[in-house]
Amino acid sequence: MKNRKKYSVIIPTLNEEKHIASCIDNINKCLPGAEIIVSDGGSKDNTLQIAANKGALILSSLNGRGGQLNLGAEKAASKILIFLHSDTILPKNSNLLIDNIFKYKKVQVATFKMNFDIDNWILNFYSWFTKFDSIFTRFGDCGIVVRKSYFEKENQFPEWKLFEDVHFLRTVRKKVGVFTIPGFVTTSARRFLQNGFIRTQLRNFVYIIQYLIYGKPKDLYSKYNKMKNFNKKAVIVFAKYPEEGKVKTRLASTLGDKFAKDFYKVCAEHTFKEILKINRNDTRHFLFYSEENDRNKIKKWTHSKFLLFPQQGKNLGERILNAFQSVFKNDVSKSIIIGTDLPDISSDIINDAFKLLDKSDVVLGPAKDGGYYLLGMKKIIKELFIDLPWSTDRLLKKTLEIIKSQNLKVSILPELSDIDTESDLNTWSNTETKLKPGRLKSLVQTELFSN
Repeated sequence: MKNRKKYSVIIPTLNEEKHIASCIDNINKCLPGAEIIVSDGGSKDNTLQIAANKGALILSSLNGRGGQLNLGAEKAASKILIFLHSDTILPKNSNLLIDNIFKYKKVQVATFKMNFDIDNWILNFYSWFTKFDSIFTRFGDCGIVVRKSYFEKENQFPEWKLFEDVHFLRTVRKKVGVFTIPGFVTTSARRFLQNGFIRTQLRNFVYIIQYLIYGKPKDLYSKYNKMKNFNKKAVIVFAKYPEEGKVKTRLASTLGDKFAKDFYKVCAEHTFKEILKINRNDTRHFLFYSEENDRNKIKKWTHSKFLLFPQQGKNLGERILNAFQSVFKNDVSKSIIIGTDLPDISSDIINDAFKLLDKSDVVLGPAKDGGYYLLGMKKIIKELFIDLPWSTDRLLKKTLEIIKSQNLKVSILPELSDIDTESDLNTWSNTETKLKPGRLKSLVQTELFSN
């Protein structure tokens, strides 16, 4: 007889091609050998193809997300069902955490606690409350784990498009209680990024109150979807924490570590200031930092003005690609990336880049050294990040060749100088530019012309 799998993970999907691959990979890593079922509600993107290629069982149901979950449970072959959203990641030791709590027969239903994938004080505050079980703190985002025997005999999801998780957990809470698994899943904050942190939370609170009054999500689904805003833009900036000997090393080789650090710090702070001028109502500001241990220092330095993520990848191309992938998973429509060694970058240039993306697939800001200082696009184009001559004077030319070979339309911004060497700095200092930040100009003049 074929061995029955210990867990069945049911993932409800609807156009989740940006998340489904990483979700399945995470399940395979955290719950080796688990049965993975993707129960789809009519996706028109590549969700099902990606899931099938990853070995998932594919089911289809048009009876709302509740119906998708019920169908997945019906077909599941395991004794323990795990209902997981496609944008939610399990903790590394999930198998041990689940086994330790479900060894007690009284436990029929449990959820994890929850963190978000970005660092924001409002979301951190909300996450803290998920250790308490209530109708306002536990949802499907937390991951719902259920004994199949209980699910089949006692309680299933209502076949609703919305709040099926709220109703299910509320019913369970009255019958047998909802237990807490002592670990945190990590879920996407994309809905909060789309509509604003406080606005989204207030909306959720109001909708729960309406659900409690009417007993079902009457007219809420259409209102909920009207709130979704997929026209968000994103600015990504790559940065290092300014420390002597760790930034602008080529500049430091001739002008000293202290000058290089001071130059970088002023230049980076100018860049931050220009980025933060971009309207927060429709644009999110992301900072990807180079050293994972520098998170708290970066957060203090930038006064918590940015959404912070660590850079990930073996080379610059991988790090840029991973940053774009992280941002596009949050349902933004346009994204650009810039560095922090651009003394002449301005909010006008950034806004122009977004406008040019209305009519182009790619926007490039050429640098005088043969590279580029800005890259913008509306979707991931992986060819722009693989096997390119990073940090050389051939990067821009090679990038344009790839864009042409892919039949993509490109727009070009004005050429700017990025400062890597003393020669770059001299050239920039002696050239009339639209903008020279006061502190930066004073620093350069003091160092280069004091003699």
